[in-house]
Amino acid sequence: MNDAPDFLSAADRLVAEAQSLGAVFSHDGGWTMNDGKSPLPAALVDRLRVHRRAVAMIMKKDS
Repeated sequence: MNDAPDFLSAADRLVAEAQSLGAVFSHDGGWTMNDGKSPLPAALVDRLRVHRRAVAMIMKKDS
């Protein structure tokens, strides 16, 4: 049995969380916030950074 985390599904959940908070993915790999929205929580930003390759794959697929 493989106990390795499923990075793609974890990244998918992180993307959904960031988008629900008003974040918009930019093609340079960063995130910007919609007007009037608070910045993303630091813990979420750190997790998005850890999963940046999977996040980029997800966002490329969705565009």
